[in-house]
Amino acid sequence: MRLRALSFLLVTLVSSSAFADPPSIDRVRTLLSSFEAVAPEAAWRALGPETVQVLRALYEDRDELPFVRMRAVEVAGYYPTEASHTFLREVVRTPDQNDLILRRALRSLTRAFGEQAIDDVRPFLTHRVVIVREAAVRALATVEVPRVRTLLQARLERERDPEVRRRLEVALGR
Repeated sequence: MRLRALSFLLVTLVSSSAFADPPSIDRVRTLLSSFEAVAPEAAWRALGPETVQVLRALYEDRDELPFVRMRAVEVAGYYPTEASHTFLREVVRTPDQNDLILRRALRSLTRAFGEQAIDDVRPFLTHRVVIVREAAVRALATVEVPRVRTLLQARLERERDPEVRRRLEVALGR
């Protein structure tokens, strides 16, 4: 009897948290607006994956402060959900995306999705902007699979910028 009651309680708790409301936009904005850095990952995860829709709304609001929009993209990487994956893919595919936002999105993709993000990040190894190429290298370097090593090695053979070359060499352990 106790086991049945405990099972019912567990199912009820899991079900109710699965349909939890997202945090308010004001609460999320406040967490993104701290002076030096955003709240730690554990604090964001405690808010639940429904937070991604609020992060997306803040990012899409062109009247929002740029650093809040950028941090919203960064924090989306704490949620390995389909909603987050879709959001981050849209961010990196936005034409003429801000380079700083793009850098954060590349890092967030690999943080949340690891090997699944390789095809999303790989095109940025040849981006026209040096800091974006460097960000793609850094992001991919966190995914430790042979395929990434092959991609980075191939890029090193073609890369001309000394800083990106140095980052590639570090990523390849040279």
